[in-house]
Amino acid sequence: VDQLTLHPMNFVEFIRATSGNPLADELLHANIKLLEPMEQQLREKLKEYLLVGGMPEVVSAFVSTKDFSVCRKVQSQIISDYESDFGKHAPARIQERMRLVWRSLPGQLAKENKKFIYGVVREGARARDFEESIQWLIDYGIVYRLSRVSALRFPFSAYEDTQAFKMFCVDVGLLCALSNLDPSVVLDGSELFTEFKGALTEQYVAQELFGLDQIPVYWSSDRGRAETDFAIENKNQPYPIEVKAGENLRSKSLKTAMEKFELKRVIRTSLSPYRDEGWLVNIPLWLVGQYRKLI
Repeated sequence: VDQLTLHPMNFVEFIRATSGNPLADELLHANIKLLEPMEQQLREKLKEYLLVGGMPEVVSAFVSTKDFSVCRKVQSQIISDYESDFGKHAPARIQERMRLVWRSLPGQLAKENKKFIYGVVREGARARDFEESIQWLIDYGIVYRLSRVSALRFPFSAYEDTQAFKMFCVDVGLLCALSNLDPSVVLDGSELFTEFKGALTEQYVAQELFGLDQIPVYWSSDRGRAETDFAIENKNQPYPIEVKAGENLRSKSLKTAMEKFELKRVIRTSLSPYRDEGWLVNIPLWLVGQYRKLI
């Protein structure tokens, strides 16, 4: 029997549920000329999505109430249900460690360097203390693990560094709830995109990529001076992706990666409009799920 993996609703599905089919269809077709006049509206919708996320029960509560505090109650209940589920399925000896890893996600992603650090989970912690509990959380389906590669060459699996990885939550709305982020504080302006060092923006991009059944990775140089937030394979070509939460668009690491691995094209996703500069394509954050049509 084929196993079906269900992901939270992605941004297009959220748009379909909250704004109807016409806008969702335009996003799916990725027609830049038609979408550009709606850019401000799509930014606002993306802010809503960062807070609500894609869990169907939460999206349904948002559609019927338009009240973020109602959504937060549903999210908190889902988190509570997950944690009580640990007790039903996982071995007793690792349940507390699973909770510690799960609750450490906001702290892990709030760092400048989002590489998973065991010491954030518990002071003095070692990999061997938490490896099994992390694997349980991945198998349970509430976290994604993103491996580091030492080179942006095809296939990524040949260059994987099993010791270094990033970890993301299954859903951006649940990450907000885990972080106790107050929706009312961040709905104005672009603050939400830069909240705890752009963690929500990076979480959103990770979620869009995993939702496409991509297995993204990330690259960092051996000395750690250059790093791309993600990298994906498309038609046997590696594409590094840099996520820019704000409007500061210097892409030093992308340039480094491009020159080092002789890549023809790289991707940046940001709040800025679509722009194709040949070597670099800037995809608006609200359209990153359709990157295949734009590169």
